[in-house]
Amino acid sequence: RAGGGSKVLMDQERYDSMLEASELVALVSNSIGSVIHATSLPRQRLLITIVVINNDGCLRSVALNAAMLAILDSGIPCLSTLTASEACTINSNLILDPTLAELHQSESSALFAHITSEGSDGIVVSSTTGPAMTAELYWLYLRTTKNASHTLSKLFRKFIKEQKGLTADADDEGDDA
Repeated sequence: RAGGGSKVLMDQERYDSMLEASELVALVSNSIGSVIHATSLPRQRLLITIVVINNDGCLRSVALNAAMLAILDSGIPCLSTLTASEACTINSNLILDPTLAELHQSESSALFAHITSEGSDGIVVSSTTGPAMTAELYWLYLRTTKNASHTLSKLFRKFIKEQKGLTADADDEGDDA
């Protein structure tokens, strides 16, 4: 039978795509659910739709950041702000926000979703891959993504202030980079 092998390959690709989509749904749902002030939304259900037009890398962190911005823009009360970033290493070089091609050729990679609120921060999601992952590399990824998350958090706050018509001059006075 001609073409049987390509059908199996197509079925595997479809299965992988569905598996990736269900993992992404669970990641976004659980992560965003941890920062929303749920008691202020009694008997209500929140639906976030994420449409992936093209994946050029860091799909998980992009989805988390897009969902958080949508929540902030809608005015839904939150306990804290979630920001996510990914990093990988190729030939011992650290790459923040890698492309899909870079992720495929990396020795290891990490996704961290950080939360920031008044005077505190923490990790909501930590996902690492690759045989080259060491404790030292894990901490390097953590520090790098935490710095990126602080920058993203400032950008999120600036965006929300601008949306509300407030002046967004000189970053928040009390923020540390």
